[in-house]
Amino acid sequence: MKPYLFLILSVIFSCKEENPDVYKDCAEYQNLKVIDNISQVSGVITFHDSYVINDVELVSEHQIMTTLFPCNLDESFQQEGLNVIFDGYLLESQDNEDIAGQVIILTNIEIKN
Repeated sequence: MKPYLFLILSVIFSCKEENPDVYKDCAEYQNLKVIDNISQVSGVITFHDSYVINDVELVSEHQIMTTLFPCNLDESFQQEGLNVIFDGYLLESQDNEDIAGQVIILTNIEIKN
């Protein structure tokens, strides 16, 4: 009986979300699922009603546009024309959304040299 109990508990705990704090800086988007984790992607910060990252390479089959809306862009990176390299969680898009770009939760961002 004990081996089966261990197996059942292992399966239950392995199904838990890897990072429960992924939405901590973007709580208003927690209804959108994380569909991919992208890294070392380059883009340019621009402003269109809000700051977005433009000219983003298509690096994920789930990425539907070359403009991403970082819901947690630090104020120090809110500069028009800034070239950046970033990592983050790409969120699903909803057909009825009217947003500047596909939502991303940044996990790292640096100025591109």
